[in-house]
Amino acid sequence: SAMISMVVGFLPITLTFRERSTSYWLSVLNVVIISLGCIIITNELSIYIFLTLFLGIVILNLNAASLMFLTTNSSERSRLLPSNFFIQFLTVFPVGLLATAAIFFSFPRVNSLGLALQLGSNQTKTGYTGNISLSQGRSIDESQSLALLVDHSDKRWLRKVAGRMMLRGKSLDVFDGKEWKSTRDERIYFDRQAEFRLNNQTTKRARDLTFYVEPTRARAIFYPDAVVGINPPKRNLKGIYTNKRGDFFRGTSAYERFFYRVKVIDIDREGAERMSLSQYRDGLDALPEIRLHPYELSQTDLQRFLDVPVSIKGAEYFSLFVQDAEQMGPFNTLGDLFVGINLFFQRNYEASLVNDFSSADTLKAFLTTDKRGHCEYFASASVLLLRSLGVPSRIVVGYRGGVYNQVSQLVEVRELNAHAWLEVFVPGQGWLSFDPTPLGPPGGNIGFVAGMKQYVNAVSFWFNKYVVDYNRETQKNLFVSLSQIRHRNEAEKQRWSFDWIKAILVDVLGIATVASLVVFLVLYRKRRHLRHLPKYYRVFLRKVVRGKFVKHPNESFRQFHQRCLEGGINPDAVQKVDKALEQDLYDRDKLPSDE
Repeated sequence: SAMISMVVGFLPITLTFRERSTSYWLSVLNVVIISLGCIIITNELSIYIFLTLFLGIVILNLNAASLMFLTTNSSERSRLLPSNFFIQFLTVFPVGLLATAAIFFSFPRVNSLGLALQLGSNQTKTGYTGNISLSQGRSIDESQSLALLVDHSDKRWLRKVAGRMMLRGKSLDVFDGKEWKSTRDERIYFDRQAEFRLNNQTTKRARDLTFYVEPTRARAIFYPDAVVGINPPKRNLKGIYTNKRGDFFRGTSAYERFFYRVKVIDIDREGAERMSLSQYRDGLDALPEIRLHPYELSQTDLQRFLDVPVSIKGAEYFSLFVQDAEQMGPFNTLGDLFVGINLFFQRNYEASLVNDFSSADTLKAFLTTDKRGHCEYFASASVLLLRSLGVPSRIVVGYRGGVYNQVSQLVEVRELNAHAWLEVFVPGQGWLSFDPTPLGPPGGNIGFVAGMKQYVNAVSFWFNKYVVDYNRETQKNLFVSLSQIRHRNEAEKQRWSFDWIKAILVDVLGIATVASLVVFLVLYRKRRHLRHLPKYYRVFLRKVVRGKFVKHPNESFRQFHQRCLEGGINPDAVQKVDKALEQDLYDRDKLPSDE
C-alpha cells in the first residue's frame, strides 16, 4: 500500500509545465486519495500510523504553501519559513487530534472501517480450509498469519490451556479413498438466545469464551469441547446455523473480521477413557433406532461412522497395518486404545510437512514405505483403524494450540496451528476428541524478538477493536470498564496505580530517548554543513552570532555577513571574519605560511 501511494503520488509531477501551485495541490490531493484507498484495502495498523504522520505533513505543507504562494512573490519562495509558523502549527495540531479522538469515540460506527479485500491465497501454506484431500503435492510452508484470538475472564486458566486448546471447525465423515467429505445434513437455524445442551448436566461450570476471528471466507464457528450456547453480535454473521454433526457456521462467507461468544463445558474425558471396551460395545448396541438427543447417534447414523472404503478394507497393506497396530495391545479400555495408537505412531512414523510420497496412492505410501506425513494422514489412518475395530469415529479440522500473549492477555491462534484430528463417539457423552499425530516438544521461554512481537500484536488487537471495529457494544464495554475502576478495593487500587506508574515511567523514558535522538539528529544536520569551514568561523557563529541569524542555502557569505551587521552583531568581529574567510576560501595560496 505504501509503495502504491508513493508511485501514484508522483504522477502529478508531469503537470509541472503548468503553474507550480496547481501541480502542488494536485499532488497532495492524489496522494491523499490513494492513501485512503490503501486503508480500505489493507487493514493494517502500520498503514494507519503512516497515514496519520502523512496527514500531519500534508497539513503542514498546505499551510506553508498558502503562506508562500499567496503572500510572497516568486523571487522569495526559496526563503525559509519563520520559526513562529512551526510553533503555531505544533500548538494547534494536538488540539485537533484530541477533538478528533473525542468525536471518534463518542459516536460509534455501524460497520467496520476496513473492507479487507482478499487479493490472493497460497495453497502451499498451512491454514484452515475445511477440506481434506490426500494427494501428492509440494512441501507445505508454515504461515504466520493470525487466524483468531481467544479471550476468557480467567487469565490463569487461559494461559494454562493455550498450548493444548483444540478448536474444532468442521467434521468430515465420508471417505472415498482420496478425499474426506461431510454428509449433507439439514441446516438448522440456531437461536442466539437458545442453549444447545449436549447432556443433562447443568451449565454452572460452563465457561464463556470470546473469539475474535481475522478476515476470512471460512464460515466455521470455532469452539472447544462441547457447546452449550452461542451469543453472536447482531451484525456481520447473518445468523448462526448448525447441523446434526454438531458443526456451527455463520450465514455468510463474506471476507471480513467478526467476533462471537460461546459457552462451553468440558466432556468427562477421564470417565470415557476408563470405560471398558465391552461396556463400550454394549452401549453402541443399545443405541435407539431414532436419534433422541443431538449428542446421541441412532443405529442408522452409526453405520456411516463405521464405514471403510472397500478398496482399502480389502487391501493387504491395510490389513498388515491393522495387525501391527493391534500388537500394541491388549486394549482393555477406550483409554488403552488411544494410548496404544499414539505409541504405535510415535515409534514407527514421523510427522512432517513434506507432502511428497513415493507413490500416487499417498495413503498406501504413508502406511507402508514412507511412514511420514502431516496431520491429515495420521488422522485418516486412525479413523480407518478405529472403524475397522468397530469404534465409530470421524475427522475434525480446526486449530490446535496457540500462544498466550502476556501483553494483551489473549491466546493468539495462527494459520500454522491449523490441524486435523479425530473424534470418537462415546454413548451417553457425545464425541470425544483424540489427536494421534506425534507432536514436537513445546517451545521454551520467548526471546526478545518474540516478546516485542507480543507488544506489536497487542497494539494491533486494541487498534482493531477500539478504532477499526469500534461499535456501540465496544463503546459500552469501554465505559463499563472505566466506571469499574472507582469500585476497586484498596489493594487493587494500589497495585493498579503502581502498574500505571511503572508504565508511565517507561513511556517517559522512551519518549525522552526518542526526543534526545531527534534533537541530536537536528543539531548534527544543522552543523554538518559547517564542518568544511575553518574553526574560527564556527566559533564566530557559536559565540558571536549565537543562532540569531542562519545562513540560507542560496545566500552568499557576504550577504549573510551584511544581514548580521544590519541586525546589530558586533561589526568589528563581522568585518574581521569576513576578510579572513574571503582570504581562506579564495586567496589561501597567497597567504604567508604563518597566517
